[in-house]
Formats: sequence, C-alpha cells, structure tokens
Amino acid sequence: MSTASPAAIASIQALFEDGARQCLAPGADDQLVLAWQGASAGALQPAPRQTAGRHTVVLSIVSYGFRIVALFDFDTTPASLARFAQATSHPLEELEGQAFTDLCAETVNMICGTVNRRLAAIFRHVGMSTPVALESSATHDLALLSPTWLSHAALTLDTSPLLNLALCICVAPEHPLDFRAEPEPRETEGVGELELF
Repeated sequence: MSTASPAAIASIQALFEDGARQCLAPGADDQLVLAWQGASAGALQPAPRQTAGRHTVVLSIVSYGFRIVALFDFDTTPASLARFAQATSHPLEELEGQAFTDLCAETVNMICGTVNRRLAAIFRHVGMSTPVALESSATHDLALLSPTWLSHAALTLDTSPLLNLALCICVAPEHPLDFRAEPEPRETEGVGELELF
C-alpha cells in the first residue's frame, strides 16, 4: 500500500501555495489565499458538471517514487479575468482565445516550476512535464489515477476567485513519501540602514 506522510503532504501544499504567491502576488502575500479542502484520498469534491466559463490546464511533476498531477481550473468571469490580467501584467483586452490559453499555461508552468525546483533540492531525480489544456470535466476523472492523496483548493486574490487547484499525489508502494520542505525565504529590502564601505 502506498503512503504519504502528513509532513510530505503539507510540504507539497505549502510549495504550491508559495509558487502561486511568487507568480501572482509578489510582494503582496496577504492578498492571496489558497484554501485547501477535501484533503484525503478519494475526498476530492469535483467541479460542477456545468463547466462553461472555465479553462483547465494540467501539469505533472514526477520522480522515481512519486508523481504529482496538478490541475489548474481557471475562472473566466469578467471580474476574475480583470484581476488575473492585473496580477500577470497583461492587457485585459488580450485575454481571449489562444492568448488566454497561453497565459494560463505560462502561469501554471511558473508555479509548478517553483515547486519542481524546491523538490529537486530534496530528491535526486525530479522532472516536470509541459502544461496541457484539458476540458474542465477532467477534474472528475482524477480517481482513475488511483491516487495516494487527493485534495483541492480555491485560490482567491483580493477576494476575487482566480482558479481552483486539484492535486493528485501518487506514491509507489515501495517508496513511502516522507519529507519536509519549507518555502523559499522572502527577500527583504533594507530601509534606513547605515551601510559601511
């Protein structure tokens, strides 16, 4: 039976939250909230069957002993698009069609790249796939991967819902997953210090 320790699960969730903050809210950590729900194998509450107005991108992070499948389901309501455009410094009028798809993929790639970089400092062999756009209904099929742990979170920025994140963690039975990882420390700029040369 495959296992993942509470510390490992908490670390993975914290790394994704840190990646989202670095990508979408640099310097404004308190504006971004990632609320985890249904954090247990098989407990994921999928998105409603009515998936109009959503855009889903999937990316995997893989090592010899585990695989993390992350599905990012972007909200496309006018208010969410406006906040997304502001967070990514893109003109709102350009967020449509292929340009919006590309920006979603770029955002996912940046967030997961942060997670992959931190995991690579712990595990010798870690690789990341390229982002792929899917139908939003794919969130209903995660159980087919026989995950060790399945959870999802709602991400809001300045109270505006931006996306839902579903994490599917699959662990090899012969390689129990147990580690601790801390988010990267924030860089702070000194104000008013006396510098000596």
